[in-house]
Amino acid sequence: MRIHTLIPLLVAPALGHLWQRDGGSIIDSISSISTELSAMSAALDKIQGPDDAQAAVDFQNQATQLQTDLQTVTDSVKNSAAFDDEQSSAVAYSVVGITDVTYAVLGKVAAKRDVFDKLGGSAITGLVHDELQGLQNSTMGFGAALTGKFVKTVQDVAPLLLSSLEFHFYETIQVYASS
Repeated sequence: MRIHTLIPLLVAPALGHLWQRDGGSIIDSISSISTELSAMSAALDKIQGPDDAQAAVDFQNQATQLQTDLQTVTDSVKNSAAFDDEQSSAVAYSVVGITDVTYAVLGKVAAKRDVFDKLGGSAITGLVHDELQGLQNSTMGFGAALTGKFVKTVQDVAPLLLSSLEFHFYETIQVYASS
């Protein structure tokens, strides 16, 4: 048997194995994002007044890191194969699973507007506003990349979740828009 005849027989299972890992690695990334969101929520809980500047810096660093991680996972999704039914469902459920913590973080950020004002006035609230816009853009980019990899039935409902996320970001950004 010639080597060029063997190559397709060896490559096909290897590619199939890589394709199966895409959904799992995306789910692992979503789990990491959930952990980051929980840490951001905890940092926000520590921001109570003008003496909590370090907690505010921690929150800002976490937000910047989350934005970077969202971009990294978005690039991974763009480079992955399309998901099958099972992978689409698993990834979609993982995304739905982190929406509550996302909404909680956004709610806390909105509620902390006065505290951020006391920490540094418009300079701090302007940074929060910009960070929120960056996170919104990264989140929507991640969602769009995922949507393109889902099977049709999941693609059809993905915009509902994305529009809800976008709305919550919009509401929170508006709290900081007058900075």
